[in-house]
Amino acid sequence: MARIAEKKIRFPLEMKDGIEVRDLEGLKENFSLERVLLYLKDGRLDTWLRDRYMDDIADALSELDETDADFLRQLCEIFEVEPAQEDEDNRVAYEQDDLYDLLDEGKTTIYLNGERFTIPLAKGGITYIGVNDPVVVISSKKKVDFAEKGIHFQNVHFDEKYQRILDEAAEPIEEKQPVRQETSATKYGSYYADSDLSFLLSPEKRADAKKCYEKISVLMEGLNGEYVKNL
Repeated sequence: MARIAEKKIRFPLEMKDGIEVRDLEGLKENFSLERVLLYLKDGRLDTWLRDRYMDDIADALSELDETDADFLRQLCEIFEVEPAQEDEDNRVAYEQDDLYDLLDEGKTTIYLNGERFTIPLAKGGITYIGVNDPVVVISSKKKVDFAEKGIHFQNVHFDEKYQRILDEAAEPIEEKQPVRQETSATKYGSYYADSDLSFLLSPEKRADAKKCYEKISVLMEGLNGEYVKNL
């Protein structure tokens, strides 16, 4: 009996507003640069394309250099869409001055297509999306509550100094308790030192009392050990 091949399940890609696209035309009509970049990075876009026998597009995407300053334009050309089709509130910063200019213009979503950017913490309500996994520099000596400031990051990594602050903040604080060494004297008290009558004894008698106490302490420890062992 011939074996029936399992039917491949072709998943859709979700664009903005929850729109699911299942073919190339749908992708072009609902093109979202933010979502396409996300799916490109996690591999879903490549799988989506190859499941639909669009290997030529998948191969072209795999040859792109994310560090190229012209990367986003080349990406849009592969899908035959104009960058202007993307939401007008989304813009690309290739260097630090570009970032400042976009913030001056009131942009709330900024693509970071460069190596390193310093993020102004005083400017809230901004989403920063890395195109080529850039470094974002956070000038702070303590952990920042980005959610409170309305600052969000995608596909970026923090600079070494701030990452160290995050790592230290995540480490559990272990309280070191002083170790008290328990001796016979601490267990049973000190007859020869603490007794109110010890001053009545002569030095010889006091020495004899000390030796006697030490012998009794050793004996008591031995008896306690036998008692616990027999429980």
